[in-house]
Parts: sequence; structure tokens; C-alpha cells
Amino acid sequence: MEQLQLNSDFDVWNGIRGLGENIDVRLSPESYLKYKKVFDILEIDYTVKNEDIQTAIDLETWQNSPYGFGKFTSISNNSKYLNYQQIIDLMNKLSEENSFLVSNYSAGKTHLGRDLMVLKLKTPTSQRSMWLDCGIHAREWITISTCVYIMEKLVNSYKNKDLDVVKLLDFYEIHVMPVVNPDGYEYSIAVDRMWRKNRSPPNLFGCSGVDLNRNFGFYWLTAGSSNYECSPVYAGKMADSEPETIAMENAILQKHGQWDSYVSLHSYGQFFFTPWGFTSVLPSDYEDLENKALIATEAIKSVNGSEFKVGSSSNLLYMSSGGSEDWVKAKVGIKYSYSVELGPKESINGFIVPESHIPTAGEEMYQAFNLNLKMNIFALRNLRPKVAQILHKCPLSTEFYPYTSELYRKNYIKYPVQSRQAILHDYFFHDDERLPSLEERLKEFRDPEELNGKQIGHLWKFPKIKEFKKEIGNKIEENKSSKQLELDSKEMRIDLPLDYVNQQNKVISAFKNVQLAAEHYGIFKDLFNHDYFKPVVDLKISYNSKMVYYGNKLNAQDTKIAPSVNIEDTLKFYETKNDKVYHTLVFMNLDGNFNTNENQVLLWFNSNIKNKEIGSGKEQVKYLQPFPMRGTGWHRCVYVLLEHKSEIDFNLQLKNATSNSKFN
Repeated sequence: MEQLQLNSDFDVWNGIRGLGENIDVRLSPESYLKYKKVFDILEIDYTVKNEDIQTAIDLETWQNSPYGFGKFTSISNNSKYLNYQQIIDLMNKLSEENSFLVSNYSAGKTHLGRDLMVLKLKTPTSQRSMWLDCGIHAREWITISTCVYIMEKLVNSYKNKDLDVVKLLDFYEIHVMPVVNPDGYEYSIAVDRMWRKNRSPPNLFGCSGVDLNRNFGFYWLTAGSSNYECSPVYAGKMADSEPETIAMENAILQKHGQWDSYVSLHSYGQFFFTPWGFTSVLPSDYEDLENKALIATEAIKSVNGSEFKVGSSSNLLYMSSGGSEDWVKAKVGIKYSYSVELGPKESINGFIVPESHIPTAGEEMYQAFNLNLKMNIFALRNLRPKVAQILHKCPLSTEFYPYTSELYRKNYIKYPVQSRQAILHDYFFHDDERLPSLEERLKEFRDPEELNGKQIGHLWKFPKIKEFKKEIGNKIEENKSSKQLELDSKEMRIDLPLDYVNQQNKVISAFKNVQLAAEHYGIFKDLFNHDYFKPVVDLKISYNSKMVYYGNKLNAQDTKIAPSVNIEDTLKFYETKNDKVYHTLVFMNLDGNFNTNENQVLLWFNSNIKNKEIGSGKEQVKYLQPFPMRGTGWHRCVYVLLEHKSEIDFNLQLKNATSNSKFN
């Protein structure tokens, strides 16, 4: 098969994948009769999948003619195939309307004088660069439309202040060459839909064109390419012989040392290729390349369920030398270099992909493209190593960054097994964005009064504290001198008044200790901006037999269902003018919101409780089990009991929160 593909009349579509694998080949009626004999002699099984590919070509041409090719009316044409001039018009319009972000430049000219245009997205803070190209093979129209889709969506998302894209473009300068082979592309539209190569002048045999992805100057003409001018994989007279190849190389070399990633889109077969193509030997950093690619394929899968294989092209398909992804890695030193074969995985029409598939293909690569760049940013900011080995095992959302506890909870329900893989908090956030740990909070702790915190609770009165202490002191001295007490103690006849002892403890120190515990764990600091109060109600909460104390630790599995709540009698050591009061019980996770430090995750909300009976209140937010992401340590989950003189309508406040993670 590898030898046959060098013949001009044996057009391999989806690559030779090794022994026992299917390959798609386009043959003319005459070539079919010729190679049928070869297949029979060699006992190679074959099936005719489509007896008339021309019908599909004619249908595609008819569908495109009035809407796509020849008519450009709107900037939003990412669901139509556009010709070369329409794409240039689109790039110019994007640049004119978004000059603060978009500019265009010509990397060079083709054999026929067409400009090789590159769209550049750059903000004042862009630090590093990334390259994306499409359409190096003329007949792979779906790749060109995918580049157009990505260009438009990046621009529109940035204008709409999409947080992900803003952060991305604040760090990366992105270069997109949507049509590497415009001469061949136009020829495939007007003359030969299955044309692959560029349109270099014909030779003595009348054969035109060079396979541009066999022409790059690294291990040129050593594998999977041909020096026969009429071959579909003709590598050219010499390495870098074609103006398109030279222009692209020069554009990339202009920013040597500034590139972090290179991606070239092809079709079809659903592969995510790493270098090398010219040899089956893997690069030294293959594990890192593979991990990043696996992350990207998970993002692709999240869009429409498409599954892409990851690996070097030489091991998954066949060896081919002179490819762009090998050249940029070896000659320019771009670490993350990939060649991606878009869908479909298999098709009776091969490269003839219906326009209805354009948005899906575009969105799949848009998500993979964004996610790979985000992972590059994480790596450059020196986060922990081997992040990809952990992340690629987890279900990924299209809203991957920043990854919120709410999204994690949804994914946990949808993918209960995968979500239990280790996801470490520090892997998702930069140092300036992640939540501080409990240890860091404690180091920053100072007394609330030093920070001008205000007393926001009931004002305590202490008219009898000294008397209580004096009474206890006198009682201790009396007990020490009591012979009868000593005798009763030896004979175990003493009944301790535990209720009395507990009451005295509450008065003297217990509720003050609650306040100190809240200060110690930063509750007042983070929940009330350093304002504080002295608790006056004995709030008893238990999950089955496990009580909630002040700072004790419970596992998430212990808190699956709502606890029992008992509001004990209020102490009479504070000022109040109204015995008929209402209470509202709020349960929050102070450390569960990974979007912002300002908001908490609301887990339970019971309002307008009468007579201290929890069942008399209105459960406005049903109980939600605390669910800290694995690897983020212990979270502070806090019950707060609020007192108010009359009923309060909380509907508006809760409605404005819109979700549990936007509660403040």
C-alpha cells in the first residue's frame, strides 16, 4: 500500500494505518479494473463504498454556488464554505472593525501571485505566541472553514468580554493562516474537487503541483513522499522549493523563540498527531506532548462525543517526511507541535464534508485550541509538574477555566467515577487567583478590634459575672473543708448538678470560646469583613450521631442529608426589647467558591423560623451536601443563626444570587 500510494492514479484518502486496518482509496473506473487484479492476486480484501463520488461532488457544488462561493454578504459565514477572496474579505472586515485586537499581514505570495494572508490577534499585554494554519492540502475544505470559525469566535468572544478568551489573549498573540494553499484551494473549487497539491507549473510530463506537507526542510524525501512529479505526495525538486513553504517558514522564523504552540489542521480520520512523522522513534518529551493532546481530545469529545486517537503519525498511520509539524519542532524549537486530522472518522464521501458539519468541527477545535493554550499558560507560570497526567483523566467542561465547585458538582453527578480522580486546587489557578489556604489565613489573622471591626450582635450585660465567679470560689473553699463531702465522695454518694454546671459554664466562658474559635478560623474576617458578635444562642446540630462543634472535622460522606437542628433557650444576658423574634438559619461553605473570594457557596437556607422550631421556617434553599473538590483540603462550613424582629422576604436576594456559588 505504501508503494501504491506513490502512484498518481492511486489516491489514498485517510492514510495507511498498518496491518489489518482499512484504508480509503479513490480510483477511476480504469484504475479500479487495474488494481482489482492486484488485490485479487495479493488476496487483499476490498469493498466498493461509493461507486459514484462525482454525484456527491456535483451536489456539493450545487448547494454551495448560490450561498457560499461567489456571494459574501455577512461577517458570520462560519456555517458556509467560502472561497479565497471571501476569506480575505472576512479577514479585512475583522481587522477594520476590531483594529484594537486584529491585524492582517501577508507572509508572501503563491506561484499565481495570491497573498498568503495571516490574521493576528494581539493585545497590549500579549507575551507569547501561537500559530494555527489550515488548508495546506487543497481538497480539505473543512479545515479552512474551521480556521474561519475559530478566528471569528475568538474575536467575537473577546469583544463580548468572555473571561476565558480575555485571559487567553491577554497572554497570547495568535497567528492564523486560514489558507496555506490558496492556488490549490481555488483549483479544487473550480476544476478538480479532489486536488491535493499546490499549483506549481507543470513539468515535462504535464503534471503540476507539489505536496506542501512533504516540502519542509527537515528530513526531506526520506519517507512517505515521492520524487515523481505526478505523485500525489510529490515532495518537490528540493526541500523548501515552494513559495508557500518558504513564506510560512519565514513568518514563523520572524518570531523565533517566542512560540509556545503550533497546530496544523488536516482531514480526515480523527487523529491528534505528535511528531515525529519521518521516524517511528518518539521525541524525548513525547509524554508531555501526549498528555497535552489527551486533554485537547477530551475537550473535543465534550462537544459532540467525537473520539480522536493520540500519537505520532508514524506510529498511528505511516511515516511521512517533510511535514510542517516536524519542521517547527526541530528547526524552530516549538515544543507543542501538532497535526490534527479532523472528522469524520470514516465516510463514503471522504473529503466531501457537508456544510452542516462546519459548526461542529469548528467548535470541537475551538475548545481544544483554547484548552491547550490555557494549559501552556499554567506550565509557563511554574505550577506543579505532571498536571496533564491528572487533568486528562477528568471530565472537562467547555467552561474549564476557571473551574468552579458548581461545575465540579455537576460533573460529579454526571460522571461519578471519573470525577473522583485527583483534581488538585493549585493545578487550576495561578498564585494570584487561587484561594488562600487555612494556614495562610491563620498567619494573616489579627484581633478584629485591631482591624476596626464593629460589634454587630446583641450587647451583653455582665451584672453578675463577678458574683458568679465569687460564688464559685467560695463554693470551692467550702467543699475543700467539708468532711461530709469527702466521705460522700469516697462512698460514691455525690450527685453532681450537671445542668447547673453547664449553665454556669455558658455564662462564664463557653460562648466567649465560640467567638474565639470563629476568630481563630477567620469566620468574622471572611464572612463579616472583620465585624464580630458574641453568640447568645446554644445551637445544637447533629448529623445522625455526629455532632457539629466549633472547629471539629466531618467528612463529606457524613453530611449527605440535612442534619437535625435544635435551637436551645436563649441566654438572658443580652439586651432585647422584644421576646417575639424570628430566626433565619444559613449554612455556607466559605472555601468552596473557586471563582471569587467574595462569595460563598450556599448550602441551606431556612428563613423566618418561629419559636425556635426549625420546622416552622421556610426552606428557601434546599439542603445541599458540602462537596469540597478532592485535593483542596478541609473547608470551613459554617452555620449562622440570624435574629430579626419581623418576617423578612428573602426572595429577591436569593434570586439575584442566581446560583449557589454566587451567594454573598
